[in-house]
Amino acid sequence: MIQEGNETVTNCDTFKLKAKDGKMRNTDMLETKNVFRLIESIPSPKAEVFCAK
Repeated sequence: MIQEGNETVTNCDTFKLKAKDGKMRNTDMLETKNVFRLIESIPSPKAEVFCAK
């Protein structure tokens, strides 16, 4: 069951990166613009405004 406010990330790519155990593991990656979109989508009364340069 999907809880309200949770979404599956669709704007990511998967790359194989070496883990600490030496094995290659699939890792989800986001482009910078999508990282900002993810951050901005989190509702929080403690959130502060920031600008990317």
